Amino acid sequence: MGEQTAQGTRWESRIVKGAATSGRKARRLAKTGVKNEADVAIAGINKRPAIAWERWVGKKSKGKRRAVRMVAITEEHYYELLTRDERAEYGYWIQCKSTQALSLSATMIGLETWIEENSK
Repeated sequence: MGEQTAQGTRWESRIVKGAATSGRKARRLAKTGVKNEADVAIAGINKRPAIAWERWVGKKSKGKRRAVRMVAITEEHYYELLTRDERAEYGYWIQCKSTQALSLSATMIGLETWIEENSK
């Protein structure tokens, strides 16, 4: 297994574990080779699409890389929503991203900064 594949697998497993910690049934899905297929399924009556994105930032050679993890909203809020959905009304089909560059992270970090500065 290559480094990127292993990294993606760890991210998928983290999403499954986080859902389980929130009291939800979740599982990784077997790859079928279909473009844009989901990587994780979280049980629920009304499934919704979601993208779990783990963007690695920093220079790998200096050992200072860190992951910015999001599920369209922050990972923390995502698990909070799962926990509050006590009747499992919402399930998710999740496509996990680990290394692809998206503008979502810059927007999310900017929003979080703005919230911190304006909520005092």
